[in-house]
Amino acid sequence: MKDNPIGVFDSGIGGLYVLDRLIEALPGEDFIYVADSKNFPYGTRPPAEIAGIVTAVTRYILKQNVKALVIACNTATAHSGHLRAVVDIPIIGVIEPTARAALAAGSDAVIAVLATNATVKSGIYQKYINELAPGATVIPVGCSEFASAIESGDIGTASSYRRVAAKLSPYAGRGIAAVILGCTHFDLYRREIAAALPGARLISAADPTAGRLEGVLREKELLKDAARPGTVTIMTTGDAETLKQQIAWFRREYRGVYQIDL
Repeated sequence: MKDNPIGVFDSGIGGLYVLDRLIEALPGEDFIYVADSKNFPYGTRPPAEIAGIVTAVTRYILKQNVKALVIACNTATAHSGHLRAVVDIPIIGVIEPTARAALAAGSDAVIAVLATNATVKSGIYQKYINELAPGATVIPVGCSEFASAIESGDIGTASSYRRVAAKLSPYAGRGIAAVILGCTHFDLYRREIAAALPGARLISAADPTAGRLEGVLREKELLKDAARPGTVTIMTTGDAETLKQQIAWFRREYRGVYQIDL
């Protein structure tokens, strides 16, 4: 079981930013990443449909004999509660560890949550933060259009800066101390978001999730013993060649990109 790979999935390319940190924290582990590009975007779909998609992707990944599953997608995490009753391996979502990380800004801080419309509507970040720090103020902002623009490659351009500024400028004077990047795609808009909300600390899901995964594997004695570097295999439900072009920024070595059907 220790030698089995770790499954990771997202609706597209955003979860690769999380995967990068997972590899950094656990360089000897093998990873299988699934980009569910065919069903992108998740964040504009109804809750029941998202839950069904999450179930289908999880079933596929479980067939790869993984020892743990990382849901590297906020929207999928928000609609994955049903999995824990039917899956007997550790499941690590991105929301709870990210919410905890944001509270380093202070128990009474003003925290903006930038997420897809579905994640915002689920209220899950608001729930976690209000339970952990009742004095904190949460400002949720639905930004599904950011994910679509990022997936199409509009990153670091004049139009991407305009898009983010137009969305976030109304919040610039609200005393925001921390900004949760509540969609893993949004790590690719860090510069745009920082320009729109100067002075706010940007909270990515990547490092908190990597820390949680390492802790869970250690607790359950599932850390791999081998000293060799692990392998990374990337799969997509969309077009493999398109995904290769989309992830030219991904700096880790991987075996290839393979098209799959769920």
